[in-house]
Amino acid sequence: MTVHELLHDLGHEMGLGCLQLNSERACRVLCDDCFDVTIEFSSTNEVCYVHSFIGLAEDYDAKTLYQTLLDANVLGRGTGGASFGCDAESGDIILSRSFDLEELTFVKFKTAFQEFLNYVEYWTDRLEKGDLVLESNLVIKPGVHVLAKPGAKKGA
Repeated sequence: MTVHELLHDLGHEMGLGCLQLNSERACRVLCDDCFDVTIEFSSTNEVCYVHSFIGLAEDYDAKTLYQTLLDANVLGRGTGGASFGCDAESGDIILSRSFDLEELTFVKFKTAFQEFLNYVEYWTDRLEKGDLVLESNLVIKPGVHVLAKPGAKKGA
């Protein structure tokens, strides 16, 4: 799949028309009017990165936060194969996932993107509630997420 095909198909699926890259080879999409997701492409157009802000590390006890997030990262069991990271400068907690474009079809990407949104929603809600209870052998299966059309409200 090419960058252009992926952006075209995703934009049309979401009712946004063909998505366009900015000068940094990225585009941002607002999902459900509350989740800002960035889609970036490597300079060689071989890899697509999807990432979203989840919260600020400074809002939590560092040890508890990192234990919880790292536990979820183990084998992707609490992230659906995505990974947590924390920007050292800003303190932003980011959930990200990468895709090899050569191996990708839009159907596979759409399914993975919807699952990624489920985890963004799950972890954003969990951090907003301050729920950092460590759950050993955690396996999260959030509910099915449907790509929202512009203006659609979450839960509508």
